[in-house]
Amino acid sequence: MAQIMKQKRRQSRNTGSDESLKQAAKWVSDCVQKHEKCKHEENSQPMLPTRLIYVGISRDQAVRVLHTEKLPEKTPYITLSHCWGNVHEVPVFRLITETAADLAKGVPLSGLPKTFQDAVCISRALGVQYIWIDSLCIVQDSKEDWQKESLLMGSVYRHAYCNIAATRASNSQAGCFVERSTKVLQPVVIDAAPLSLSSKILQSNLTKRLLRYPKPDPEEVWTEGNVLDPGVHFCHPARFWELDVDDSVLLRRAWVFQERLLARRVLHFADSQIFFECLESCACELFPEGIPIMLPMGRPKMELEIVNIAANDEHSDSRDSALTAWQRMVSLYNTCELTYETDRFVAIAGIARRLQPILKSKYYAGLWEFRFVEQLTWASSFNGPRPKACQPPSWSWACRPGVIGFRASANDPPRHSEIILEDVDVRTVDGNEMSQVLSGCLRLTGRLIPITFRHRPGEMPIEGSSGNVGEIEVHGAVFTFWSDVANAELEGQLYSTTCISDLEWSNDAKVLGLVLKPTGKERGQYHRVGLFQTYTSGSYKREQPLLSRANPVGKALITKYLYKIYHKDIDKYTFTIV
Repeated sequence: MAQIMKQKRRQSRNTGSDESLKQAAKWVSDCVQKHEKCKHEENSQPMLPTRLIYVGISRDQAVRVLHTEKLPEKTPYITLSHCWGNVHEVPVFRLITETAADLAKGVPLSGLPKTFQDAVCISRALGVQYIWIDSLCIVQDSKEDWQKESLLMGSVYRHAYCNIAATRASNSQAGCFVERSTKVLQPVVIDAAPLSLSSKILQSNLTKRLLRYPKPDPEEVWTEGNVLDPGVHFCHPARFWELDVDDSVLLRRAWVFQERLLARRVLHFADSQIFFECLESCACELFPEGIPIMLPMGRPKMELEIVNIAANDEHSDSRDSALTAWQRMVSLYNTCELTYETDRFVAIAGIARRLQPILKSKYYAGLWEFRFVEQLTWASSFNGPRPKACQPPSWSWACRPGVIGFRASANDPPRHSEIILEDVDVRTVDGNEMSQVLSGCLRLTGRLIPITFRHRPGEMPIEGSSGNVGEIEVHGAVFTFWSDVANAELEGQLYSTTCISDLEWSNDAKVLGLVLKPTGKERGQYHRVGLFQTYTSGSYKREQPLLSRANPVGKALITKYLYKIYHKDIDKYTFTIV
């Protein structure tokens, strides 16, 4: 069997030590000076936040909040991503009308929460004299200031010199720094001898969770497989990034999702060590010269690299690339948590603004005018009554927090639309399309077909998730149905309207559409309650009930109260979805 020993490497016992902070500063400095992709972002139009916190350079320097109109426009500043935590149990020091004068005059560093104190120390170690912290740079008891500043947060993080992520901290008093055992940064050295078959099986079970390489040399090629070849191997747990960063409390927060993606550089202060990521590299104290590319890591920042490539591409598919990136990001974002569900649209507005020049499209409650009808075909794993705080309208993915997936990918060629989009009317709190949504109404012309719902438990609505799957029956033909709502909301007569089909260009085609329920409030007004989908191969006979004129039985069920206008020549109806 293999002989196991430890390799000794000098490491500091605290992530706030001079040694650790010097390493963090080196990562950032190297990125600023050497990374071409990050320099491209550096050249984007600078914009200072409305307020910044002056921290100076000396340890006994008081910190104060100031307005930035007199600062040079290229003044470097740091941002902080942090968890507020339960503000009733651990109050957050905030900029409010009552504290504004004291904060403008200056407060001792010791008067700030521990996480903020550590962030100031990091900023000084990076040689940057200004930092932006949301709770101290937005007036928290002013609705007007919050609405204005929250829409600028994407720009604040995008133009920051570096973003500090208090990844390990669950509240403002937990701090960025941590005392640690240096053992977590030491590799296990395995001297493997030639093995028999039975010993190989045992060793495979012992080493399958380890990341290993033949020599302690960053240039060395990494090996895969669970059985070690004879020789010396230096091993570490394979999931250290996932456990320390991706699975952290901080990265489950929706606001932080946007902050991480838009920031040019991020320093994660985690439970075991400091991590660094930018558009070109990822590193940590364990691998200061860069984490091996074979290591499985969640790196949503790479989505924006795709967008950057698309932005510089003169080919016509750049919009498709941007929309694909948006769909992937939204699928991740919608699983993130918010203290207030009313922030669901605002907390991703910075990413939407980043994409809008590429998509060259209007924005409607999380969907884009470009290929709009296809974006209606999202499926949700949500299985329960809709929370009252969830955002309208029912046709937007944002009204169903949790796992979603787009059944019509922007990677695929555009599909044939079976409905006509007459109008989209979205109303926000201040008229800005990226702001909190108050209501949204689609006016469509398409088929309305009465359907019967049949529950079919135990199915998977989206890969890797679980939820409410059933079937709808139309004139004897049965189709897969993903419900957005609890079964109780599916009682009564439901209707389907087919959105898209690809029967014209695919031999293995599918038809996608919405399942609707009348609101009972206005004539021809519906809520979306789910999505249906059907596949076909060669023959389209099963899909005919969804694509052709309704039969006399179905026709009799569609009364005047169920539509706005009936178009006899095409046998389609105009109606609204809210």
